[in-house]
Amino acid sequence: MEARKFCLCSALILLETFNFLSAIHPPYGSTTLRLRRYDPSLEGNDGDTRHPLDPLTEAEINATSNIIKNYRRGNWIFNYITLKEPEKSVLLPYFLNDTSPRSNSIPRRSFTILLDRSSNQAYEITVNLNTRQVESWNQAPAGVTPTLTPEELIESEQIARENATVRERCRRLGWTNMSLVNADPWSMGYIGDRQEYQGRRLIQLYLYGKNFEADNQYAHPFDFLVVVDMLQRKVINIEELPTHENDLDGSNKQGNTVPRETTNYDPALRPANSFRNDLKPVKVTQSSGVSYTVAGNQLSWQKYKMRIGFNGREGMVIHNLNYNDQGKIRPLFYRMSLAEMFIPYGDPRTPYHRKHVFDEGQYGVGFNTNSLKAQQDCIGEVYFFNTVLHNQKGEAQKVERVVCVHEEDAGILWKHTDYRTGKSSITRSQRLALTFVATVGNYDYIFTWNFYQDGSIEFNVKLTGILSVHLLAINATSGAHGSVVFPQINAPYHQHFFSLRLDAEIDGNRNSVAVSDVTSGPGTTGTTQNPYGQAFTSNRTPLRTAGSSRTNISPATSRTWLISNPQSLHTYSKQPVAWKLMPWASPPMLLRKDSPIHPMAEWMDYNTWVTPYEENQMFPGGFYLNNSGLPEWVGRNENANVDNTDVVIWHNFGLSHVPRAEDFPVMPIEQCSIMLKPYNFFKENPALDVPPPKRTRTEL
Repeated sequence: MEARKFCLCSALILLETFNFLSAIHPPYGSTTLRLRRYDPSLEGNDGDTRHPLDPLTEAEINATSNIIKNYRRGNWIFNYITLKEPEKSVLLPYFLNDTSPRSNSIPRRSFTILLDRSSNQAYEITVNLNTRQVESWNQAPAGVTPTLTPEELIESEQIARENATVRERCRRLGWTNMSLVNADPWSMGYIGDRQEYQGRRLIQLYLYGKNFEADNQYAHPFDFLVVVDMLQRKVINIEELPTHENDLDGSNKQGNTVPRETTNYDPALRPANSFRNDLKPVKVTQSSGVSYTVAGNQLSWQKYKMRIGFNGREGMVIHNLNYNDQGKIRPLFYRMSLAEMFIPYGDPRTPYHRKHVFDEGQYGVGFNTNSLKAQQDCIGEVYFFNTVLHNQKGEAQKVERVVCVHEEDAGILWKHTDYRTGKSSITRSQRLALTFVATVGNYDYIFTWNFYQDGSIEFNVKLTGILSVHLLAINATSGAHGSVVFPQINAPYHQHFFSLRLDAEIDGNRNSVAVSDVTSGPGTTGTTQNPYGQAFTSNRTPLRTAGSSRTNISPATSRTWLISNPQSLHTYSKQPVAWKLMPWASPPMLLRKDSPIHPMAEWMDYNTWVTPYEENQMFPGGFYLNNSGLPEWVGRNENANVDNTDVVIWHNFGLSHVPRAEDFPVMPIEQCSIMLKPYNFFKENPALDVPPPKRTRTEL
């Protein structure tokens, strides 16, 4: 025991020595992140699978809440407990050297958002889990609203069901059995026009009825919503919902009869003779086993190596991604994560104007994760990562199978047939898929990182689930802002946006970013430069400052973003090696810039931002979505240097959804994705060493 104490103390002293010798945070706009001195003596051994970036364990979460409770008594909601990741300056040298620090050489810390029920005041607490002490206790900015907890979402529904006025309203609509009434909880959205709602922890609930327990509630929407104060645990208002095209405030109740016609998606409720009988199963087998290996939270596949993290807000996080290029380990990304989601709805009538949500910052996609099932969510030989989250009492809760790892056939990787000889060369592609699924209210999101053998990396989002719908009065039309998808059911138009945070280390720590556009010319037809008018070229525009980095997609010029390393030149091109970001043909956010709702989503004004690395800048709208984040950080110093330094790339993309009848009662997959591809990073096609497929017996 004494020896262990001595080792721990020695490690802490060494760490503090590094603190003294090295700057922890470069000022915003500085040219490089000042790394702490790399000490090989602190490397872990091959059998040491624990890593400072591993998610908190069950014991660490319980220890965190107990330490906080003993430190200060109160009527607390443990809103968020997560790993406080060690500063990048501490861990980056290990990543760049393809090593890991020894267990316990770096203290484990947790970060907690604590909410006082009595005052609605939030606090930020850092706990040192090695010393079991509270290191910091800070009051959060006044008026912020931390993430709604899963328990609050469930409790708000029960509060609404038990309210006498709500019960009477449901009775008038034909529902006396309140167990057949469901209430979907939504964050409040914009409340600047309602003074009585400000400064409170509120949830608005849209109500639906069911004909029987397993019925699809969304076929039977009600014509009012309920506002619940979660700290007072009571209904504070009932608001009317417009059901006629020209009804702006829900005052016209004529024809507001809730439809009873049922449409269900549950296979158990579909007619037995309605299923296709000509479908033959496709089986995926890997008789020789899988090509990936897992050691703790470290995952290796083909030439990639990475660490898998998970937390209640972001869900899956990928750390320390590198690539083995013929024996040389080349760093790619220090951290990759889904940083935010924004779903604005387009119906301007009150109170539908409040229907816009930030699913990550207001609910937490990790807290709403699914426990996945082999051969359903993921096919083939599957490995699952588990995680530990917590309830609002601060008690750890194990969640199994939150991330699935499996391999897929991805079609042809490359092929060529010599037309002279008829000889054909072909190689098929395998890809590694890392998937997690979050159900946030009515929508289900399937998030997948795909890794390919040619070095390509794809982030894919599939959207399914059920449309959020409203009641139409008998004989009413949906108007200009929605689609009729079932009798008396209006599905409003909306958009889905996703923000990726990419902390790049392309071949090293100092990177630059440029936009690449393909344009005609140079010169007009008949000029010396372009005599026949068919010339076109690729133009690069370096993004040297944070302000100039605010850029948008340009499908007309095939725009991509090149993330390069000026210190690492390609052997043939003599240009910096790079990785390119290939965007989705994403629509612009249709929220007007002069809208009072706009400040919360101002980061969506551009598809791409580039910022110099700063500790704790993790979310594009700021931690609390309080009109901060990227616009504030960049606006504070638009001239901040992002050239040849440690940079973070933020990329926003998504889609507009005009619902159709085929999207109801459950929506087939819609999807969008972005691709990251090597750009003059390798000397040749890196997939040339993938063996060709074995010939079948019939070909021999």
